[in-house]
Amino acid sequence: MDDGVRDGVQVMLESCKKHRGPYKREYQKNGHVFQELGNAFSLDTRPSAMHLTEAMKHTGKTYDEIGQLFAQQPRADLEPFIEEIHEYKGILSNFPEIIEVHKGALKRVKDCQKKEGAGKLQESEAVAISARGDVISYALLAEINHFQQERVTDFKLSTQKYLREQIAFYQRIVQKLEGTLSQYDDA
Repeated sequence: MDDGVRDGVQVMLESCKKHRGPYKREYQKNGHVFQELGNAFSLDTRPSAMHLTEAMKHTGKTYDEIGQLFAQQPRADLEPFIEEIHEYKGILSNFPEIIEVHKGALKRVKDCQKKEGAGKLQESEAVAISARGDVISYALLAEINHFQQERVTDFKLSTQKYLREQIAFYQRIVQKLEGTLSQYDDA
């Protein structure tokens, strides 16, 4: 999971940059083209041509607005998802140390069992040490189980939020384009 988390954060950070940079610029370039066409068409002052001119200018404005939507979108979907992944990255970074503590406790229990077998440690002390080792093992297993349960819930909710935000984003784009398309009905 550690590699997937690291790679996921990297890919999503790159996507944020693309939304705020190249995607935004491409839509704004398209918008500029339509606005320039609208300006060129404005020389024709016939009423039928004026509707087309306004529709072209509106198209340019729409594409500029879509570019702005792309620039703003990462705040709604990518950044919260990255934060969730980053949180898990921090949690995962502690697991190797926790496992080392567990290995140390198991080694200590085995050493005590050997000492008991050699008569260097009383049976009651060995049983108490073994019980403490069991507590550490059970606690580790409980933490791993809890982590897995929380991971499922957290990533389910995070992914659902991400997808809902993506759907809403593209629906806003579709609405803007449909509104712009209707401008041409009168042209």
